[in-house]
Amino acid sequence: MAPLRSQVALLPRPPFDPSAYLPDFHDELRWPLSPTSHPSLEPRFAIAQALAQPGVGWIDLCGLGAQNRYGGNKDVLSYLRGWCNAIKGDVDAACTHLVPLVGSTTRGMTDAVKIDLSNILADQGDAEKAEHWINRHHIRDVEVLDRLAANYVEVGTVRDAATINRLAMDTDDQATMATRCTRMTRQIALAGNPSNVMIDAVKQLATSKGKIADPTCEKLVHKLECWTANGTHECDAYWHDVGIDTDVSTMIWLYRSWPRARTYEDWRRLADSATLVVRLPGAAAFALSAMDNAIREAGFCSENIKEWLDYNEVMFRISRANAPEVDAHYKQLVDRCRL
Repeated sequence: MAPLRSQVALLPRPPFDPSAYLPDFHDELRWPLSPTSHPSLEPRFAIAQALAQPGVGWIDLCGLGAQNRYGGNKDVLSYLRGWCNAIKGDVDAACTHLVPLVGSTTRGMTDAVKIDLSNILADQGDAEKAEHWINRHHIRDVEVLDRLAANYVEVGTVRDAATINRLAMDTDDQATMATRCTRMTRQIALAGNPSNVMIDAVKQLATSKGKIADPTCEKLVHKLECWTANGTHECDAYWHDVGIDTDVSTMIWLYRSWPRARTYEDWRRLADSATLVVRLPGAAAFALSAMDNAIREAGFCSENIKEWLDYNEVMFRISRANAPEVDAHYKQLVDRCRL
C-alpha cells in the first residue's frame, strides 16, 4: 500500500514566473513618451544656449531679468518668460507665454513646448486643475493631452491619467485608427479590470468588413484578450505577436496546477504534460520533479513506472545536453528504480 501523503516528502514546485509571459501594458500607459522620457520641470528647448554664455543656466537668466529684454527672437524670449513664470508656480502666466509658441517657426520650439506644457500641467496638480488651464488657454493640441495623461501615469495618479486620456479621446476627431485603439487600450488598462465589452469596443473601432483593418489595433486586441484569458490558449495570438512559443500555456498550467496535485495520477499527469513541451526553458525541471513526486506517492517503482522512465528518456535528451542538473536528476530516478 502506498504511504499516506502526510508521510511523503514531496519536491517543491520548480521556479517559474508566469508574469513574464503575460501582457504588460507599461508601453501603452506611457505612450507617447519614449523609454527615457520622464516628467520634469525643466525646459526642453535649449534656452540658455540660445541667450547666454556657456555656464549660465536658464534659471540664472530669470534671476538676471533676461526675460524682460526686447528685440531679438521674440519666440525665444517668450519661451524664457514662460519658464521664468513656471518655476515660480505661476501656471497662468507660463501658459500665456508658452501656448502661442505651439506652431513656432523657431527650429525645435514647437516640439519642446508640447512637452513643456504637459510637464508643467502635471506638476501643478490634479486633472481638474489641468483641465481648468487647458480650457482657459484653449490648449487644443492633442499631443499635449496624450503626454499629460502619460505624465500622470508616471507620477502614479491613475484617476487623473484616465480623465485626461478620456479628454484626448473625446477631443481628437482626426486620430488615426492606431491612435484611437492605443488610447482606448490605455483607458482599459487604467481601469485595471478588463471586460469583454471593453475589448469588443476596441474590436469594433478597428473592424472593417468583419476584419480588424489596422495592425496596431489587431495586436492590441490580442493583448487585451490574453489579459482576460490569463495565460490560457486564448493568449496564442498575443504570444505569436511577441515571438513567444504558444506552448508556454502548458508551463503556466503546470505552475498553477502544482499546488493542487495530490495523487500519483495527478503527478503523472503533470509530468506527461511537461515532457510534451520539454524543449521550453524550465519544462524539464517540472517534468522530472513531477515524475519524482509520482514515484514517491506510489511508494515503489512498478514495471509500468520503469517503462515510463525509459520512454521519456528520449524526451529529455536535448534538455539533458544543455542542463547537467537535468541529466543528474534523471539518472537518480533511473538508479532508484533499479534498486
